[in-house]
Amino acid sequence: MTFLKIIYVLALGALVGMLIGFGVAAFYEGPQQPAFPERLARPPVLNPDKNVDPYQDPEYLRAQKEYEALNTAYEEAQNIYRRNVFFIVSACGVVVVAAGLLLRRGLEVIRAGLLLGGTGALIYGVGQFFGEMTNKMRFAVIAVAVLVLIYLGYRKLTERKPRPAETKP
Repeated sequence: MTFLKIIYVLALGALVGMLIGFGVAAFYEGPQQPAFPERLARPPVLNPDKNVDPYQDPEYLRAQKEYEALNTAYEEAQNIYRRNVFFIVSACGVVVVAAGLLLRRGLEVIRAGLLLGGTGALIYGVGQFFGEMTNKMRFAVIAVAVLVLIYLGYRKLTERKPRPAETKP
């Protein structure tokens, strides 16, 4: 493969991977993080007339509790969003990898670019939800990806010799 073809494969792979990642971000927006309350952004002022810890002020504690509740809801929504992005991007990555393997011979440069881009999308998808996955989920996802790639690679990339014609006695 010439140097120019290698550059083309790398460029196509990078662009396909980015197309999938940015496409999901453009059409499936994640939850918005709540704004940090101004009341909590500045340290509470100690009132010299009162001998009270300013961090125990009821108004300050209420603002802190409200923000913590909003942030907890945001984190739960973000986990759901990451899980969904994982499934969407991973499915797109598998489709692109399959397309790269199923393209007809003679388009090796495009096939290689699609394989690279689809693999990049799979890595991005797994990275989105990796922290929330259990070890068994991680194993299952990687095992399925490996089995699909081995099957498609065997079916499409191996050179098979035609069977000799059977002769009848």
